[in-house]
Amino acid sequence: EWLECEVAVVVSNHDELRPVAEACGVEFEVFEITPRNKRDQEARELELLREREVEVVVLARYMQVLTAAFCDAFPSRILNVHHSLLPSFPGANAHARARAAGCKLV
Repeated sequence: EWLECEVAVVVSNHDELRPVAEACGVEFEVFEITPRNKRDQEARELELLREREVEVVVLARYMQVLTAAFCDAFPSRILNVHHSLLPSFPGANAHARARAAGCKLV
């Protein structure tokens, strides 16, 4: 059964999946994150999420550690969708390494 919800906006730190969001008619915003601008960018993200009246944040392919301030803004309302390749294939390029090892389901 599908979860009935409205996707208010897709927020990313890279532009790679913009075409997917736009094909679904969903707003897509990019906030490039570096160690130097992380707090400022998260503040901008939070402002956007408040403007769009977002109730739940779903993280997918988000390879950043959220700050306490971000977590505090959505207490018990952040869901991290993560592949099940741990602990066998930790870190970057997990899917490619799993395929190279002969895994059938990734």
